[in-house]
Amino acid sequence: MSQRHCPVTPKPRTDAIGILNGLARHLPQALWDLYDAVVSVDDHPERGEELGAALREFEASAKRRRDRR
Repeated sequence: MSQRHCPVTPKPRTDAIGILNGLARHLPQALWDLYDAVVSVDDHPERGEELGAALREFEASAKRRRDRR
């Protein structure tokens, strides 16, 4: 069985953004559960570091949006 390579792209997927926004709004800890799941199967530590940084930035952005309300 061959593995398909999914290219890494900086272009956001709107379905993924919707899922992340929902998690950030209703279950913020689930973002980090998702992070743990992703890095446990990805063998590129640099991408794990990038993902962690992106999640921290996303979390901070979501918190700023909540605080404005």
